[in-house]
Amino acid sequence: MAPDQQRGDTISRSARFDVLSEELTTISQLSGLGWNIIIDIKNKKFVFEVSEGVNRVATQRVNPPVIFSPEYNSLKSLGYTESYLNYKNMAYVAGQGEGLERRVIALGDSSEGFNRYELFVDARDVEETTTSDDENSTETPRLVGDIIKDLTDRGEEKLSEHAQEVYMEGQILTKSPFKYEKDWDLGDITTELYKEWNITMDARITEVKEIYEVSGKRIEVAFEMISQHLLAY
Repeated sequence: MAPDQQRGDTISRSARFDVLSEELTTISQLSGLGWNIIIDIKNKKFVFEVSEGVNRVATQRVNPPVIFSPEYNSLKSLGYTESYLNYKNMAYVAGQGEGLERRVIALGDSSEGFNRYELFVDARDVEETTTSDDENSTETPRLVGDIIKDLTDRGEEKLSEHAQEVYMEGQILTKSPFKYEKDWDLGDITTELYKEWNITMDARITEVKEIYEVSGKRIEVAFEMISQHLLAY
């Protein structure tokens, strides 16, 4: 394990006999942090480390901004997808208990009418007590705040799985002014601009493909929207 840098929020999650990489991916989607396993040749070890994308959007003033756009000669092609399929913005998360005694919390958007898309989350596996390891195996009630936090984390996880899908896919120009792994990298947040579609959004780079062909190398990227807005350039 690489040294803990105390980045991101604290997320409580338990799993058993699940695929570890899939669990880590879910945690990454909740936290906005990535992860990688690097090879420490000197010490002959595989090292698990957490990575944090750099904010390179046009509106910030800390890092050099990166704007992917045909107008800025940084994109060769661009595709835009917006989907509400399986979209949910309100979750009822039910823990342990029966009938009216069952612990249920609600979270998400407070929209009403046709703008409200509800989701029921069965979180009966969230424990209400802890069992000691002594010979008597004593059960102790958990703090209500800890139970609510676990239910909230579970609900937010399920809502993230049913979020509105807004993303872009594009091919980076070989002679783009923004160089891969120098000016931007996987996990960074950049600004995407396409004036013909009247689309401007800040999005995280979630996928990078390096393709090598006889004609040369090309790079394809996928962006997942963080926010969408209007900017003047």
